[in-house]
Amino acid sequence: MLDGTSKMNPDFERVCEVLGSIAESYKEGSEEAAALLEAGHAYVFLQMHLKLKHSYENYRRLSLEGLSEMQKQHLRDMGIDPDEGHPEPDDHLWRTS
Repeated sequence: MLDGTSKMNPDFERVCEVLGSIAESYKEGSEEAAALLEAGHAYVFLQMHLKLKHSYENYRRLSLEGLSEMQKQHLRDMGIDPDEGHPEPDDHLWRTS
């Protein structure tokens, strides 16, 4: 299992189990089984993406809090507004229901 995924999305294991149980009702190698395997992979990759996005947003928010005025000005000179609203984690994206 993905480290920390169940903490971020408590439904992760349940969704994987449901996909697995549905796949078991089809003959191995069938189009349906292949489609469910593909759906399972897509679900895992989506959860990995959302976890990475969440981690990045937290890192960005925390890293901007401690900038000196000189560092903030340097960012402004590069066209980045350090005072723009800090991203909050999209907690609703972690839930499947």
